[in-house]
Amino acid sequence: MTKIVTLVYYHSMARFFCGIEDAWKQFEPDAEFLHLAVFPSAWAYLTVVHRRRTVSPSWCSYLSRSAAVDISGNELEAILGSSSHCNTII
Repeated sequence: MTKIVTLVYYHSMARFFCGIEDAWKQFEPDAEFLHLAVFPSAWAYLTVVHRRRTVSPSWCSYLSRSAAVDISGNELEAILGSSSHCNTII
């Protein structure tokens, strides 16, 4: 089984890599993809199309800075969809 990791910046790149994933899986159905979303637009697109994805470590690093401590849990969930994304692969 082939395992492929992509680094996705924007939603247009996310669409591109989803096309590659779809084409690759026609030839190798058990291939496993993981898309690392650098920016929220990529993460949102990958969420909408139900792809295996996670946020990049840069998000977690940014959100752990002291300036981000003032964000309430509800606000953070609204931004990311769930506050546990920094620790899990979806």
